[in-house]
Amino acid sequence: MIERCAYRARGHTRPHARPVCAIPAVNSKATLQNSCWSDQLKKVTPMQSSLCSYLMISAILFAIATQPGVTQARTGERCFAETGFCISGRIREFWEQNGGLPVFGFPITPVTLNFVDGREITVQWFERNRT
Repeated sequence: MIERCAYRARGHTRPHARPVCAIPAVNSKATLQNSCWSDQLKKVTPMQSSLCSYLMISAILFAIATQPGVTQARTGERCFAETGFCISGRIREFWEQNGGLPVFGFPITPVTLNFVDGREITVQWFERNRT
């Protein structure tokens, strides 16, 4: 992330892209600057900057912690850690008999029921071929 401080240290007045929050940057003398300018053009104190860093780290950790884990395969299922989806039943039989992973790729959706021409059919989407 490029901040206004880094631009100011190089003699520029405005960055080309706005930062999410102003984090103190290291100036040319390799000392930590005490303040930076935010998008609202008010000074950001080191405490506010620390809070911003804390919030960003918390958001990253939350995203990592809430990622779906590897699905446990039940009897007759084949699960893929790459996508977190499993295949089973007639879909698995068709997938295995007609080329499997090299032809269909990984499953990218769970099994769903769709109505096509007034009939209810079982549907699961897969990647394109992996050749």
